[in-house]
Amino acid sequence: MKNNLTKEKIIKIEKIIIDAGKKIKKSYLDRDMKIHTKSNNEYFTNIDVDTEIFLISRLKKIFIESNFISEETSKENLDSAGYTWIIDPIDGTNNFIR
Repeated sequence: MKNNLTKEKIIKIEKIIIDAGKKIKKSYLDRDMKIHTKSNNEYFTNIDVDTEIFLISRLKKIFIESNFISEETSKENLDSAGYTWIIDPIDGTNNFIR
């Protein structure tokens, strides 16, 4: 794969990350959090899931042939020659919930 990571794309990625952080903060401050439990008794929230979906959808627009590994939503096969993104938007969900 040819490295096509330009300064313009890096700026777009930074904006996506900042926008994701703003969405998380707004949801948290609006008390728009629903807590769920995984089969292994770990917690996750709707904010985790919504943020992962937001990040993946925005990044796919810039890097069409990317792979995504994410904690809550994606168990995609890694069959693309593109970049592989590992996404965990809220690392430490238990503390975030508290």
